[in-house]
Amino acid sequence: EGREIYEHRNAIVAAARIKPGLDIADIGCGTGLFTPLLATATGPSGTVYAVDIVPVFLSLVKQRSAERGLNHVQTVLGGERSVNLASDSIDLAFICDVYHH
Repeated sequence: EGREIYEHRNAIVAAARIKPGLDIADIGCGTGLFTPLLATATGPSGTVYAVDIVPVFLSLVKQRSAERGLNHVQTVLGGERSVNLASDSIDLAFICDVYHH
């Protein structure tokens, strides 16, 4: 809260023009600020892959997604050189505030 990205998160997702059924990678999902918004936008007919290199963050995203009934969110442990997703497995790669880490 209080950060510009947080304040504009809904507008950012709206600008992505996500359609129901898309498969999206939330790369560098962190604690999951965008994951539920992306999952809501794609709906249950799509999949959101929450990708991060920090296992604790992925556990938190998994728990929060389950609590919200977002069963189409899958957590993926990424690496320093790979997001560990299969080729051609996503329609959209969402990256926000990641590469400086």
